[in-house]
Amino acid sequence: MDVIEKEVMPGVFLIQTKKPATEQSSSSSTSTTATMPSTISNTRTNSNALFSAPRPDRELEIARLEHSIFHLHRSNREMADFCVHQAALDDELLASIHENRLVIKRQRTTLALLHRSLLRDFGVPLPPDMDSHDDEAQVDATLARLAALSAPPTAAAPSSTSSTPSDQAVVDAASSEGVFL
Repeated sequence: MDVIEKEVMPGVFLIQTKKPATEQSSSSSTSTTATMPSTISNTRTNSNALFSAPRPDRELEIARLEHSIFHLHRSNREMADFCVHQAALDDELLASIHENRLVIKRQRTTLALLHRSLLRDFGVPLPPDMDSHDDEAQVDATLARLAALSAPPTAAAPSSTSSTPSDQAVVDAASSEGVFL
């Protein structure tokens, strides 16, 4: 297995692994963590096992997913802030932010299904609003501001008002134009 390590910002490394062609075709099993309960470790091959696992196993998986989502949000904020600090939109960081968002979406779906399975099987009430997207809005605003600031100037007629728009105006303009990852 080839490992490629690239420093994307000071102290933060992007690590990619590539399996040789012969290893990819012959290996179809997934790796599991030793601390994961056996009913959860096979969720990639049998998703129903996760939702019928004993209550402690489901609660452990919920805690793991919440922890993962927290750190993915933190990572996205740090990458967006780094782009602002460098005053440039880095394609690899933008791709990483986008990938993290996809993972967060999948994990939130699994989390919601786990909570519903606990309600169905054990009467555990659903937690309050699990869909807070404050972190995503903060990352969007940071990237939209950077995109607006790094865009080439347009040949607009000079205005008698200030030529630097407020941060909110930049975010509003970028949002209406569809600056998405």
